[in-house]
Amino acid sequence: MTEAGLLLPLLNTINMRMRTTLITVLILFMGSCIKEPVDSGNVNVSAKDSRVAVLCEGNFMWNNAQLDIYNPDSNALWSNAFEAVNNRPIGDVLQSGLLYGNTLWLVVNNSGLIVGLNPQTLKVKHQVNVGKSPRFAAAFKGKLYISDLENNAVTVLDTQSLGTRTLPVRKNATGTRVGWTEHIIEYNNFIVSAVYDGYLWVYDPQTDISKLFTCPKGTQFLSIDAQNRLWVGASDADSSSLTCLNADFRVTERVEFPKENNLTRMYGSVTGDSLWLLVGGELECRNLRNPRVAIKKVVPYTVGYGLGVNPYNGDVYVSDAYDYIRKGRVVGLNAGGDSIKYSFFSGIIPASFVFLPR
Repeated sequence: MTEAGLLLPLLNTINMRMRTTLITVLILFMGSCIKEPVDSGNVNVSAKDSRVAVLCEGNFMWNNAQLDIYNPDSNALWSNAFEAVNNRPIGDVLQSGLLYGNTLWLVVNNSGLIVGLNPQTLKVKHQVNVGKSPRFAAAFKGKLYISDLENNAVTVLDTQSLGTRTLPVRKNATGTRVGWTEHIIEYNNFIVSAVYDGYLWVYDPQTDISKLFTCPKGTQFLSIDAQNRLWVGASDADSSSLTCLNADFRVTERVEFPKENNLTRMYGSVTGDSLWLLVGGELECRNLRNPRVAIKKVVPYTVGYGLGVNPYNGDVYVSDAYDYIRKGRVVGLNAGGDSIKYSFFSGIIPASFVFLPR
């Protein structure tokens, strides 16, 4: 082979590396050009504006959870909005939230509370003690079904009377924690909760009968796709996986992740044809026609901790908790995940998002 023949593959490799480096630099430059919002101290939270409620966990036992309101139309941020309106802190560890019945419901984990807010004014309407350590909530026919870290049960909250009752997930004869429930959703008129020790809990509100279906250990995340299939994300110290179930809860497909890739968040796209995932702190997308292939997305300067998908326009929000002491960073991407639209600093450990309509 001639010297030119030997050099050509090397030059091609260098050119490829240069193109990759250039693309990375451009993405980083675009991210640095996003204008940081100014904390206005009183963002207009009327229904005329689209708003993103940023739920910041705060530190366990520090009672420093925080709710921020971001307005992507005006690029304005209202920091610590709950405390400003209600003259008190939210509580200890703001775990999750949802909008239902013209109420913004916040699940405050270590305080054992669910707090209902007026979504326009953010004033407290309701506050109810629910379970020992509530995690996530699903809404169905006037009731909230709330998962729990410690109680081996799901709590049912009537949103009108504010009465509660407890539905056992698994018996706990040994006194050890069993049936740790995570994400919970409504699926085909059933309430379905992920059970971390390797099950799906499926409850029929019409008959008050529940069943357990075996799933991988570490089952945590749930999402319904455009074909009405249920996707289950599981992750523990040993493995991570995606499992696809049909309407009869039969497994139709399973994708195993490499052992070192820990799945920490999962949300379906607005179109229902793909899943957004945080795997090992990196954002990736899985097209559900071929879920074994990961499409990596670059989010500059960010190790992903929290994740959300705006149901109104498909924008993808990723948060970085940094060292869990400083303010966290939030990055908003377009629906394709290939350009940055928003970037701002929120409270301590921003973890989840509730998207409020105009």
